[in-house]
Amino acid sequence: MLDQRIKINIPEEKLLSFRELGYIDKVLDELFKISNLTDYEVIIYFKLNNDKKKIEIEPSSKKQIVFFVCDESDVYPDDFILNQIFLGFRHYLPCKSFKNKLFYLPVGYSRNFDSQPVVPIERRSINVFFSGNLHLGRARLYRYFTKLRFLPFAILYRLQKRSQSNFSYKFPNSHIQFNNGFHTGLSSTEYNKMIYKSKIVLCPPGLNQKETMRHFESMKAGSIIISERMPNVHTYQNSPMIFVEHWNEIDSILKELINSPQQLANLHKETLKWWQNVCDEKSTAKYIYELIKEKERNL
Repeated sequence: MLDQRIKINIPEEKLLSFRELGYIDKVLDELFKISNLTDYEVIIYFKLNNDKKKIEIEPSSKKQIVFFVCDESDVYPDDFILNQIFLGFRHYLPCKSFKNKLFYLPVGYSRNFDSQPVVPIERRSINVFFSGNLHLGRARLYRYFTKLRFLPFAILYRLQKRSQSNFSYKFPNSHIQFNNGFHTGLSSTEYNKMIYKSKIVLCPPGLNQKETMRHFESMKAGSIIISERMPNVHTYQNSPMIFVEHWNEIDSILKELINSPQQLANLHKETLKWWQNVCDEKSTAKYIYELIKEKERNL
């Protein structure tokens, strides 16, 4: 469970319903190893997209550092809250900072994602992997596979439910499957194993934001990521991920990668290095601590 030094805005028994808890919990463990933060009150503020309640944080005599997690909406804390807190960090922030008070926080991996030994790329059995629910964020990828680029999404969705959902045949030794609903496909255990067995993972956007846990889970496993363009933040800038403007670009990209063992091996090593140096729990804790120190210097 969470460190007792962390305050939360929800009953403790509800914590396990938030998949985002897995990564931020470990990041804060690493942050407390860097500093006890005795002069600060550390808060995790959980908020779902459909929660219309105004953000309220009880004032404190200590400087408040607040981690706003889970919220994929475009509604940010108001000026009253931003003026009250010392520093804030937020999931799905599409830029480095907002009003120089709220900073980008990587969403990380799911609470259900278990670390496994990283398998060398040449020993992985799956070339290309994707498994997930079909929603609007993934419609462009689905249209690429079906070639039905101009059909309304409602018709695409019905088509997928009735027939066209598996596209594993598109690339040799691959698993590409669209499911009929959230958590209706692979179990968490099966999904974890597939990520670690895959050379390349397709990472389309989430329902409301381009950033997904799949990006971080694939990175942690050393799988090569192909994705649409991502926000201009440090986790993606100059990363070894392969970004495409349109999914039809992946035909030539995947053909080249699958037939280039050395290129696959190089990207695999670069991805693991990027995870360890930029995106893992220790790196993110250092990033947060540096922003805390910078804020203190500028007071």
